[in-house]
Amino acid sequence: MNIELRRLGPSLTFVRIGQADFYFSYETCVAVRTDSRFVISENVWSRTTGKHLTEICSDKSRRVKHAEFEKVLKEVTAKL
Repeated sequence: MNIELRRLGPSLTFVRIGQADFYFSYETCVAVRTDSRFVISENVWSRTTGKHLTEICSDKSRRVKHAEFEKVLKEVTAKL
């Protein structure tokens, strides 16, 4: 399985595990992308994390409730 880690900014990190991409603000996963979906959490953290979310995807209408994001994240990680 291919694993890639890339710093996108001082506290924004991209991690690819297999075919799944994860975006972390500080140490918290805030977005996940697979071949079939791209899910971004609403901002329930800080203003800096809000900026990271905008860097990941500027379309705020794509953000989902945090509980829904957590559900999708568990589904994706269960398949790894």
